[in-house]
Amino acid sequence: MFVIMPKHKASYFIIYNRPESPDLPVNEGKIYYCNKFKKAQKHLQQQNDVPSQRELQVLQLIASGLSTKEIAQSLIIAENTVENHRKSLFRKMKARNMAELIIRAIANGYINPVNIADTTKQT
Repeated sequence: MFVIMPKHKASYFIIYNRPESPDLPVNEGKIYYCNKFKKAQKHLQQQNDVPSQRELQVLQLIASGLSTKEIAQSLIIAENTVENHRKSLFRKMKARNMAELIIRAIANGYINPVNIADTTKQT
């Protein structure tokens, strides 16, 4: 039996009651994370309320009035990816509609209203 604990502070740990396998790094005194734990940890990190750099780029382009298709072309990503970033932004900002998203983004300092005005004048 061995215990696997995450590097960050947590109130949980995982105990495995499997026969020790000689090829596991934990048997060499190293930390071992099973794939299931890594997936769960990644999911928890994605639940963070802070937008990623890419989400902030998408947010700025949304605030500039670009469509999903235009954002996708501008960032050279798929339209579905833009939609996923948009959904993530709504969740992270706890916004129910586009106006609320932009207001909360400005209030939290993620976008500057002056920059929005500058980019809309150029189009």
